[in-house]
Amino acid sequence: MAQYATTTPAGVLTGFYDNDLHDTIPPGAQILTRAQYDQWLEGQGGLLWRDGTLVAAPPPPAAPPPPTPTLAELTAEVQALMARIGAMHPAVAAASSAGTATSA
Repeated sequence: MAQYATTTPAGVLTGFYDNDLHDTIPPGAQILTRAQYDQWLEGQGGLLWRDGTLVAAPPPPAAPPPPTPTLAELTAEVQALMARIGAMHPAVAAASSAGTATSA
């Protein structure tokens, strides 16, 4: 029984194959030792195949921060919230439309 792995050119795992289970092994598949196979099963997303060995994959890039909302966007959001609250509480709607709503 031998295990094989296929990867992208960057070394990212695309598939495992076992010659006891698969009639054909894809061309270019790398034969793995039992230790490599077990290690890759445990840490698939965190490992890459480089020059015949498994190496730690670099961490994914950090997500960019969300955009800062503009004053107009914030004002529109507050007005929408006030309208929703006003629909539930008429006194708030009256104060808001009179321009007397304040924040604590």
